[in-house]
Amino acid sequence: DFSANKYQKADHTLIGGGAGQILDPEMIENALHSVKNPKHTIFLSAVGKPFKQIDAMRLAQKKHVVLVCGRYEGFDERSIELSADEVFCIGDFILTGGELGALCLIDSIARYIQGVLGNA
Repeated sequence: DFSANKYQKADHTLIGGGAGQILDPEMIENALHSVKNPKHTIFLSAVGKPFKQIDAMRLAQKKHVVLVCGRYEGFDERSIELSADEVFCIGDFILTGGELGALCLIDSIARYIQGVLGNA
């Protein structure tokens, strides 16, 4: 929905050359601009700071959090510079994509939201 490419391509070759693909920075910007509510935008990346429990507690207080998951070789650095409020890493290992990392953050943050776990 957010790609400007007529074939709806989501990736680009690396600008400096080399193997791999990165997510289209224009597509990421278009997607983020479609979110109308004020948001706290988090990118998941191997170069981010380690996600800690204190971060989960703090983020549970935010009204709207948007998680941007990497794919392929990650993100064009411009996407992070323009849009990221924070960049997190979930560990010193490699996944095929950022979706599993996003699930870890969601689960960790959700447990601090009033009423999510009942009386637990």
